[in-house]
Order: sequence, then structure tokens, then C-alpha cells
Amino acid sequence: MNMRGKREPTVLYIGAAADNGLEYKQTFIKGINMAVPDAHVESLNLTLSPDCRHGNPQKLNLAFGRADVVYFDGGDTMKLRDIFRMFSLDEYCKEAYERGAYVGGSCGGGSIFAEGVVYSDRQGNIHTDKGVGLIPNVTISAKIDWEEQAEAREAALRAVAVEKAGENMRCIGVGDNQIIIFHKDGLLSLAKPGFHGTTGKPLRRAFTMKPDGTKDDIFCLEAV
Repeated sequence: MNMRGKREPTVLYIGAAADNGLEYKQTFIKGINMAVPDAHVESLNLTLSPDCRHGNPQKLNLAFGRADVVYFDGGDTMKLRDIFRMFSLDEYCKEAYERGAYVGGSCGGGSIFAEGVVYSDRQGNIHTDKGVGLIPNVTISAKIDWEEQAEAREAALRAVAVEKAGENMRCIGVGDNQIIIFHKDGLLSLAKPGFHGTTGKPLRRAFTMKPDGTKDDIFCLEAV
């Protein structure tokens, strides 16, 4: 991503979907330091506990207000949605986005920002729900390369594509751990196959599901 010449950008890392696991955070920081040596990484450990000390409005305002990049790690999409609702994170993310920050994440931590999201519950059932909506007319399913769920996820995306055929809805499937970044310029950026932002593991291609139920492979997409 282009920081437009900004020195020492501030990156806000949130690993709530992965239970704020230290190993995930350390891997992310290592990757950021390699890509942007001058970056300053901050983090918020948000949980569903009523006494979560990082969840008070003053701390959230400060952290989101100075972030040049807001990044949510992947993990349990349902848990992340619950945390978004508990702390009204959609409003903080939208404010950061509107002032020009990059907002997104890996896997479920990135797909949740689209208008629609396809995800699995804790029993493995596939659901289609509303996302944060930073980019309109886009529905995303992450983890599309999970063999045991790929067919169900593709079917869910196909159903959305057919239902929204006249509404200019883009339905996108992305690989497990694929980076998804949104910016106010209108760009929806998907990491190219063969690259993962923190692990370097190979990825399958992303794809768009068209209204007729077929799909096209993609590397990146300018959102409509």
C-alpha cells in the first residue's frame, strides 16, 4: 500500500478474531517491519468481556484516530462481528476510512468490511449476512479454499450473485488468509496469488462470481 510519502506511519493491529493470540501479533509485526521499517505498530486487545480495558471509548478514539492503517487479523468471523457490535467498531472504522486511512485485514478480518459477507458459524454452517459496508455492492467470502466448505461457500456466493443480478453486486471468493484492503479512493485490493502478508504461504486465485453463476479468476479489483 502507498503511504503517500508519510514517514513513520501508525498501524493499528486488532487480533480479536484470533483471541488476541500473541504469535499472530508477532508474525504481523515482523511482516510490517520488513515491508515498512519506519512503521509504528499499536494494538488493541478487544474481547467480549464487559470489563475489557481496551474497549473504552477514549482508548478507541485515540487508537483509531491516529492510525494510518487499521488491520484486523483473521479467525472467528462470528466473534469478530460480535465484537464489532459490542464496541461499535464500524463507526470507528468508517471515520478512519473517511479521513483516508487504509482499513482491512486478513481472511475474515478483511471480508467483514464489504457490504455482504459469507461466513461459517461454529457448527460449520454457511451464512450470508451484512458486513460493515465500506465498499458498497460487494459481497466477499474468505476461506473459499477450505476443501470441506468450498462448495457450500461458492453456492452461497452464487445465490447472492443471482439474487442481486440487477443491482450491480460483485460477489468475490478469496483464499484462506488472503489480505483484503479498502481505501477511500475506491480500491479493493486483493493480495496476488503466491503471497500472504505475514506467512508467505502460497494462495489460490481469488474469483468473482457472475450473475449467471459462472466465475472469473482475478488478481485485484477496482470496486464499483
